[in-house]
Amino acid sequence: MLHAARVSFPGPTGYEQEFRVSGDGQEAAMPHELRKPYSALTSAPASARSDLADYLASEGCSDLIPIAALLVSELVTNAYLYATGPIVLHAVFTAGILHVEVDDCTRVTRHRNERPGHGRGLHIVNTLATASGHRQRKGSGRTSWFELVSQ
Repeated sequence: MLHAARVSFPGPTGYEQEFRVSGDGQEAAMPHELRKPYSALTSAPASARSDLADYLASEGCSDLIPIAALLVSELVTNAYLYATGPIVLHAVFTAGILHVEVDDCTRVTRHRNERPGHGRGLHIVNTLATASGHRQRKGSGRTSWFELVSQ
């Protein structure tokens, strides 16, 4: 048995998304969204890039693939480096806007890493995304997100 619920996402383009929830309380992905869990492994960023690119191609918005793949790679890499436990990618393309979220299990606010070659990922996300941000989730965990507008 499936139940439907509407959820609002943050951001200047704020929109509502419908989710189906099964009788056991587990969220079921709607056909036009991507929801994918990853183990905290070095392969997670590459898998997330590939999965998001496949999703965007299936949605007919290939123009977003290069930037979206870079941005999701940065967020998933941060989740891998700074959090423990699973990483979850969620992407929805609605009305010309791609909204991507990466959930992880950290409670730590990330700051720029000053080591050479490190610490530029969030700056890249903030610079290239139409909108971006993060929020702590109830319980434990953090969600980092970005939005891109299709041309």
